[in-house]
Amino acid sequence: MRPLFLSIPLCTCLVMLSSSLSPVAAIQDSTGAQPETERPTPEGQKLKTNETKRPNKSRPSLRDRMLNNASNGLFGYQERRYEQMAGFKKWVQMLERENTPIEQQISHARTKTTFTGRNKIRIPRNFNQRQLSEKGKGLDCSRTSRVQCKREKWDKFIQEQKKRLVAGAPIKQVLDAVNLYMNNTPYIVDPSNWGVPDYWATTTEFFYKDGDCEDYAISKYVTLKRIGFDTKNMRLVIGQDNNSRVEHAILAVKLEAMEYILDNQVDNVLPHTKIRHFTPVYAINEHAWWRHSRKKNY
Repeated sequence: MRPLFLSIPLCTCLVMLSSSLSPVAAIQDSTGAQPETERPTPEGQKLKTNETKRPNKSRPSLRDRMLNNASNGLFGYQERRYEQMAGFKKWVQMLERENTPIEQQISHARTKTTFTGRNKIRIPRNFNQRQLSEKGKGLDCSRTSRVQCKREKWDKFIQEQKKRLVAGAPIKQVLDAVNLYMNNTPYIVDPSNWGVPDYWATTTEFFYKDGDCEDYAISKYVTLKRIGFDTKNMRLVIGQDNNSRVEHAILAVKLEAMEYILDNQVDNVLPHTKIRHFTPVYAINEHAWWRHSRKKNY
């Protein structure tokens, strides 16, 4: 019987010896087939794969492209910016009322009704003329109407903060002052205060009847705007307080590369990176709104 190597052509043997391939691979190489390489598998076996791979022609989904275009924003959540604001009627209507005369805002507030238990109560027409004393809260409104008194003190406070900035006071201290000043207002939920599930009040209406979380945030937004802050660097953020498991609203103000949070539940103004119990849903200002989704580590 002839040895195996004698049955193989001489040229093929030379290819086998020079390339150190198996007989089968050498024959394929001599016939012009595409060379193959071997790679180990986790089990220690060897699989043959082509050196060249087909390019992946699959395109990313629309969702993946949108997430890639979104920025990593407040509280480490992805956020995407939009400019269509027609759907935010409460916000738009509040801004419109904010620019109307004070008397008109008070008149609008009088038309609202409140509920106490099962009894429906209408706000008295002379409510803004009541003689109130709020010395315990740092206010003395015993000789003037509540709204007029609070607005006068508010105007004075704003002028003081402007002077502090001109004198070189840190901007963060002004944020602390504004947050603490507005947090002194009593808290009351909208169904009891306005007779509706949710109402966004102007600053005058807030002084007139107090308010809930979004009213604090709105009043701080308007206050900082009057002091001179750029509205493009401020946003009302609507989301959920994960501690109390209820909807909540706060104000975010951007200073350089950091956004700080003004919250009616906390007198200290903190960076958003220090807050772990809030889940943002959307944010809004006078120029755009943002949708938040898919938390990232930060």
